[in-house]
Amino acid sequence: MGTFVDQLTANREPMDLRLKRANVKDLDEVRQLLEMKIAEKAALNRTESDIIIIRTHLENRRRAAKEGLIDECIEADVQFHISIAEASKNEILADLYKSASIHLKNWFLQTHSDARAFEETYIYHEQLLKSIIAGDPKKAWNIAAKILGHVSQ
Repeated sequence: MGTFVDQLTANREPMDLRLKRANVKDLDEVRQLLEMKIAEKAALNRTESDIIIIRTHLENRRRAAKEGLIDECIEADVQFHISIAEASKNEILADLYKSASIHLKNWFLQTHSDARAFEETYIYHEQLLKSIIAGDPKKAWNIAAKILGHVSQ
């Protein structure tokens, strides 16, 4: 025996369209869950080239925050997390994260009038990278949760 999905109740809407019409709170909740899991998986599966890419986006994020460039800051932050998703080596998690992040960018622009929050959370993002480099999945998960807790306050 297996699991069967009733085709009459299954949602046939493409995921990208579903994410596009999602309310921001639900979409952000999905993003939060994904960020913790991709951090954990990246700590286990990242390569040296992944680390270089993640570090580059973190540096772009830091520079944009220092210069008060909010659009660039948001883009670098999203790219930082996308590069972690790619380092997880789980293509489904990475694709889900990329899809969710596209729809959250505009919301971030509405909720962040300046780059202060990005400066305040830099240290946590740096700790996240260090835990990924160290190959410590539990610490990576916990730091991702800490970042999310700080951001949503």
